[in-house]
Amino acid sequence: MMLHSKAQRGFSLIEVIVVMAIMTTLLALSGGLLTKSVDQQERLVELEKVHQLFKRLSYQAYYRGHEITLRMHKNQIIIDSNKQQTELNFSQLTFVANDYVVTTKASVSPNKFSIFWSNNIRHFDIPPMYQEYQHD
Repeated sequence: MMLHSKAQRGFSLIEVIVVMAIMTTLLALSGGLLTKSVDQQERLVELEKVHQLFKRLSYQAYYRGHEITLRMHKNQIIIDSNKQQTELNFSQLTFVANDYVVTTKASVSPNKFSIFWSNNIRHFDIPPMYQEYQHD
């Protein structure tokens, strides 16, 4: 740091530029990590939304008494329920294409869905809403 006389207070232009350069470098290095973390959190939120969707559709099929079909493809889920079609779009998830049936027994077939995750395919279970009671 430069020595200042008693009459001069504050920082020189060079000192301010050096501090700004250091801060810019630190932000550039950590900014990518922050973006990656935010994307990962958004992906986890969207995964939870998919799980909640299957629960909601299981309840609807069980209590309304008709099957519901849906298709996962790219970043979309298309729900076909009683001649009504609904599309849901996701920004962070890319699904492996597959068709699903939610039965009136509140079970989903197949009972797994898959997404592309960091150049890999990850599989997620879809648990049944109700467990069959087995007599001993």
